[in-house]
Amino acid sequence: MPETSPIAILIIDDDESLRSLLMTILEASGVQALCAETADDAIAELRIPNRSIQGVLLDLNLSQSRGDDLYNEIVSIDPKIAIFPMSGCSREEIEERFADKRIAGIITKPFLPSNLMITISEGLARISKEGFSEAF
Repeated sequence: MPETSPIAILIIDDDESLRSLLMTILEASGVQALCAETADDAIAELRIPNRSIQGVLLDLNLSQSRGDDLYNEIVSIDPKIAIFPMSGCSREEIEERFADKRIAGIITKPFLPSNLMITISEGLARISKEGFSEAF
């Protein structure tokens, strides 16, 4: 039976403690966690040849760029990637900011680890099954 690669998620957040927490949660669930502190770091990670990243946890308020703007760059590199906007603002505000964009799920801070993993699992499954045509 062929060995399958673990799911890989790129965490894009400028808060080191939150990146560390997210990495711990993801890895405890068997997910490979990659981290980027800035938009430039994220783009560099996404452009590494032969790297398969299935999803992105995208902080909307990075210190040097807005997550909304970075979304477009991510999709231009990999239109099939599952993007999970992540913010401390309300769910309604995130939905409004991403109303015309295809996203896999919304993560509001603070979050419970179990809810985070449910959101990621459901978002990845939905996109895998339906593609982006039916995304959030």
